[in-house]
Amino acid sequence: MKFAFIANVPGVTPETYSTVFETAGSYNLVAGVDGMDAAKEYVAKLAEDGFELINLCGDFDEEITAEIREIVGADVEVKNADYTKDEFMKMQFLESFKYYGMIIMDEDVEKPHEAVLKSEECITTVIFVKDMRQAKAAGKRLIEKNVDFIELCSWFDLLRTRTIVEATDNRVPVGTCGELDPRKIGDE
Repeated sequence: MKFAFIANVPGVTPETYSTVFETAGSYNLVAGVDGMDAAKEYVAKLAEDGFELINLCGDFDEEITAEIREIVGADVEVKNADYTKDEFMKMQFLESFKYYGMIIMDEDVEKPHEAVLKSEECITTVIFVKDMRQAKAAGKRLIEKNVDFIELCSWFDLLRTRTIVEATDNRVPVGTCGELDPRKIGDE
């Protein structure tokens, strides 16, 4: 499976701000783009390259996400990060968005893999994990690194996201590209 998580980061390109982590069953790409137009152009290339699942950071609202879905077509699943009401309220009090934490689940990960992407505007720490036990430890690790907020890949539904919020002692906002509507959990 080919998976990408795209972040909107001023002043970067996928060539200058990206990391790839491969496992037995997955090719995982995390990349930054500068703005929504750059994102649309980049995801079109990813779709051509066979990416099946694309997660977008919280800067991508529903309207832009819908436009990106249209660009990539029905064969590519696209989900944007969102926050529960409580986590969104915590976002309103952030003074900085420079230190960004990201947790991505891949069942073929042996031990957690950490990568750091750096630019003037944003330092992103990505941790790839295989299960909730590793994800909780990754959340704690991101808190130790003093991230301002954390976003999770689409594997993290409402219950899994709440588990990460608890594991991080409710210290930073946590959003997810996964399902937040409790009525839809388990529908996949």
